Amino acid sequence: WGILPRDENELRQIINQINDRAIKRATDEVRSRAAEQETVVLNHTVALYGNIQDIYKRKHDNLRTVIDKLQEELNHIIQREHESEEELSTARDDLIKELNKFRERLQDWLRLVIDKQTILDDIQSLRERINLINALNDEEINE
Repeated sequence: WGILPRDENELRQIINQINDRAIKRATDEVRSRAAEQETVVLNHTVALYGNIQDIYKRKHDNLRTVIDKLQEELNHIIQREHESEEELSTARDDLIKELNKFRERLQDWLRLVIDKQTILDDIQSLRERINLINALNDEEINE
């Protein structure tokens, strides 16, 4: 080929420079792509984090809505319970009044029954006395 040693050295230097530049370009390209990939990953991460925050906010809002509805239902149930207790109390008081009236009437009936029996006993005693008196009168008349 006829290459002189000086030219060979120069040629080697040029080849080394070309190799160094190629390595640098390849390294820069790898770094650039890595940075791009890192940016993509970071963007996905940020988007995912935003989605997670949105999901959390929606879940929080849904839970708040459910809690509010449950609280409202509980208040309604408590109100109905108080109304039922008032109705039961009123009904119990009315039943106690009716029971007391019934007891009074029963006592009156018992007094009437006792009085009737006493009157019947008195009538029977009077009949027996009248019969005795009539029997005595008949004896006196017969004598």
